[in-house]
Amino acid sequence: MEPRTLSASSIKCFEDCEAMYHAHYIDRVKEGSGAAADLGTSVHTACEEWVNAGAPADLDILLKQFEQDAIMHGLNQEMIKDGRVMLQDFYNRWQENEPYKVLVTEVKETFSLKVGNKTVQVTYIWDRGDQLPDGSIEVVDYKTWRKILDGEDMRSTIQVRIYALSAAIKYKDDNPPAIWVTLDQMRTTGPVSVKFTREDNQATWRYLKDVYSRILASDGTKMTINENCRYCVRKADCPELAKAIEVGNIQRLRAYPEQAAERLAELKAARNAVSDTISQLEDFMSELLDEYEVPVINYPSGVQVKLEVRKSRKIEHHGVNRVLGLDPLARLSLPEIDEILAGDSITDEQKWELKKYVTTTASGKATAVFPKR
Repeated sequence: MEPRTLSASSIKCFEDCEAMYHAHYIDRVKEGSGAAADLGTSVHTACEEWVNAGAPADLDILLKQFEQDAIMHGLNQEMIKDGRVMLQDFYNRWQENEPYKVLVTEVKETFSLKVGNKTVQVTYIWDRGDQLPDGSIEVVDYKTWRKILDGEDMRSTIQVRIYALSAAIKYKDDNPPAIWVTLDQMRTTGPVSVKFTREDNQATWRYLKDVYSRILASDGTKMTINENCRYCVRKADCPELAKAIEVGNIQRLRAYPEQAAERLAELKAARNAVSDTISQLEDFMSELLDEYEVPVINYPSGVQVKLEVRKSRKIEHHGVNRVLGLDPLARLSLPEIDEILAGDSITDEQKWELKKYVTTTASGKATAVFPKR
């Protein structure tokens, strides 16, 4: 297979299933995006327009931009309300911690990747590119999903790694001291940031060359059952999926969301020894909430699907100690760090960097329950 371009989403698709990749990116078979994607687009557009307008202090300007775009996409009032909540939180966080300098918004660019005599353009889209007080570059991506990624998860996510690599390439001549990537998870944790080194970016470059080589060598026929099968345009004719359904694989339930929700509720109520199945179905319910972009799903049978989230803050002590000039083994508490940030003992530049080492993490899972009677 010889792709026209590479992107984070196409690479993930290939790693999931080569046949699915062939259908989506070689044969170019597409399906509609749906209301969930339209909500995300409307939120992204509102943020972009508001930042480009100089981030005016009037919140209504941000919300009106969103509502105009949401109405154009035909979003219902529940989804519009959902978007307003996300943007209200975004606005409040901006007022509390305004970026030092916004360099670009909605960057759509490419860089070249060569393997042998073959060259492909790697595409990427940044929602925002900022400069930090010390000259570091920060790529910010707005996420309206219901997933929860912490710093460790981000480091293994190809989209995040491509963001970091592309920033290093784009601003190579400026020689920034560091590259940061921030996912603003607007529904759950808010901003979570990860710092990437030159060595990290070199590893990403090697991986991209490897995966490009494997795509070129593939004939696109290898089929692999994975968590994204139900989004695949060839699912109706996939023999591997058909076999999985015949033997009672979890994919059978994934094809029928209401039955999956009922099954999960029954398993939770019984509290039996099927913890693995429960875990898989909870993951599936999380995907449904993310796809439909709603707080809960209520099925006619009475089963309710909802997401439960717990947030906490995490300290990267090595970074904190370096910024503050402390002993490498020092362990400041969150109240101590908050006190330093509120005081005048360090410079504004140090505060900016210190905040990057106090990240918000969260754990969460979706579950299905029967209504109380």
